[in-house]
Amino acid sequence: MSYKTRKLAGYDAILTELYADFDLEQEIGQVDMDTIAILEASDRKLAIIIDFQTKLNFEDILLGANTVARGEAPVWHHPKVKKVYLVSNDPAIQAVAKGMSSPTFGSLNIQVVHSVDEAKVHVPTI
Repeated sequence: MSYKTRKLAGYDAILTELYADFDLEQEIGQVDMDTIAILEASDRKLAIIIDFQTKLNFEDILLGANTVARGEAPVWHHPKVKKVYLVSNDPAIQAVAKGMSSPTFGSLNIQVVHSVDEAKVHVPTI
């Protein structure tokens, strides 16, 4: 499997790990559906943590940003999303995350961190 999405045990968060064989163009829709299912089943707001264990090209990064923030049903604007954490050291992801805080993308609350453990420090525990 090229990704895994799950409720992070002990935290008010969803963790999605994107592995080396992840194909953003083909799989982002399923990732969004998996995330929405977890959000809908939750009785509280959740953070989303995306762990980029793959290297995406700039075109894929922009496609992903548009899908999750400006698409038909943008998952990162779901009413149960508290904040989004992107785990990456890629300067392109850092730049796009900063741009997604603009009104064009709905002023999203995104923070880039260097590890899942760093993201977990900011997320409430259950």
